Parts: sequence; structure tokens; C-alpha cells
Amino acid sequence: MKINKFSQLILVFILFSISSFGQNVVPGSADLLAKMRLNRSMDSSDKQVTYTNISGDPYMFRDFKPGKMILKSGEEFNLEFRYDIYADQMHMKDKNVVYGLIQPEMIAQIIIDSVKFVYTGFARQGNETTAGKGGYFILRNDGKCSLLVRKNIRLQDPELPKPYQPAKPAKFINTADTYYLKMQNTDAVKISGKEELLSVLADKKTEINSFIKENKLKLKDEEDLSRLIAFYNNL
Repeated sequence: MKINKFSQLILVFILFSISSFGQNVVPGSADLLAKMRLNRSMDSSDKQVTYTNISGDPYMFRDFKPGKMILKSGEEFNLEFRYDIYADQMHMKDKNVVYGLIQPEMIAQIIIDSVKFVYTGFARQGNETTAGKGGYFILRNDGKCSLLVRKNIRLQDPELPKPYQPAKPAKFINTADTYYLKMQNTDAVKISGKEELLSVLADKKTEINSFIKENKLKLKDEEDLSRLIAFYNNL
């Protein structure tokens, strides 16, 4: 489906404009908005953050890039995208208007510059479920078990001026990626060590243990984790 059908996409997803920081529901979509019971909207109760006075870059891609959005229904849309790491929000642009997606659960994948993003629920460390919590992840390995990469960023507070040192503005600082495993039809689980990993891959615990030892894999290394999950998916 081509970009000239963007108006249909708006009606499907109920996009809100983030360029004006105010509610901007597509005319005629109010009934659908209520029917879908969306829990994210741009209204006066939301705390909107502008990045004007913050140094650093909150985006994974500084500029919008051509990409493809694939819905769970199988429909595909070619648009321009960028990913806001700090807000954990996917932005789309059409005719110089920027939109934010408020129904990400309907997406199967968003592909930007060959990077595949998925939106999924995830659990805290130790498999403790986090009801209603979802986010965007980079899909590294797909299969019975998926390896997901979570991009992270923090906002450093501004510093007041000191003798011989001017004031410093707030600043975005990229922090280390975190890794999650997702079995089919379950939430993703953060992998902080061997215990969490073996808990997720419990059906092949013996084989996984042996593979880690024989190949001297480091579970905090993305390439090693990818190799391990590929091995598991092929068992």
C-alpha cells in the first residue's frame, strides 16, 4: 500500500499530531477512538516535553528515514519514520506533519533503514510480569524464541553555574542496550544473567548450558546472545 493512502492509515490507527502538542483527532474518528479505548492521547492532562533546551539527541535516527510499517492484519504502509528513544515512541511524517502512533499493539513490524522494530509487552527482571507495560524493541533474532534489543537513554539534569564554569543545560546520554528474550505468545523477559536466560529456555536447559560452556559465550555480548538464540531455535 503506497503513501498516498495515508488518510486510510490515520483512520485505522487514530494518529495524533505531536507538532502542536495538543489533541488533534482526525474528524469523524471520535467513535472509533472511544471504541478502541485508547489509553494514550495528547490532552491537557499529559505532561508534554519539548527538547529545545536539552543537548544531545533523543532519537535513534536524527532525521526521518523511509521505512515500512506492517500491520498484524498483513497490510503494509511505506512512510517516513524516526524512533524517539527517550519517549519510547515511533514518529511518522507525512507532508511535513509529524504524527505519533497511539495504537502500537496493531503493528507486527516497523522497518527503518533495515532495522526491524516490534512492539511488545515485557516483564521485569526475574519474570515478574508488568501489567499493561509495552515498548519498542529491535528484533535481532526471530523464531520460537526472539532476541530483542532495548535502546536506553537517560536525561541528565542541568547544572547551575559555578565559579569559572558556566551553567550546563540538561543533556541526553545514551546508556547500554539491554536484552530481552520473548517466547511466542508471551511477554519479553529481561536477561541480566544466566539464571534468567535458563529460566526462559528451560525446555533445553542442558543443551544451552553445554553450548555456553563449549563456546565460552558472554551473555552480555549481543553477538554471543544472537548465536545462542540461533542455536536454540534450531534445536
